[in-house]
Amino acid sequence: MTSKKKILLVEDEPSLRQLVTISLKSKEMFELITAKNGREALELASKEKPDLVLLDVIMPQMSGYDVMRELKKNPETASIPVVFMSACFRSEDSDEGLKMGAVAHICKPFDPRKLGEEISKIFQKINLSS
Repeated sequence: MTSKKKILLVEDEPSLRQLVTISLKSKEMFELITAKNGREALELASKEKPDLVLLDVIMPQMSGYDVMRELKKNPETASIPVVFMSACFRSEDSDEGLKMGAVAHICKPFDPRKLGEEISKIFQKINLSS
């Protein structure tokens, strides 16, 4: 049996944070930690060393892009795979995130029943079998 994959969710919107938490905690394969903003995300990423970061793009004070730049600058967090989560009506968000090194982009709104499967596929894609 494989160990649980630790995911850091960075989402400023409480209702979305709760939806993702409920969606992923129902899956036995994930351990979820959450951050409400970019600063908290950077602290938790250094401390917890997650297997994956789910990162909102549009947040107050520090955007997801800013968080990604800081994660990549820090040798302790540079290799953590990042998946951006944003509205898909803006294709620039997906393009920009992938150019910065994100491994995938999840569109909001997403189907909470399929989120776990989508995350599992991303782990398989990055060779971290879940």
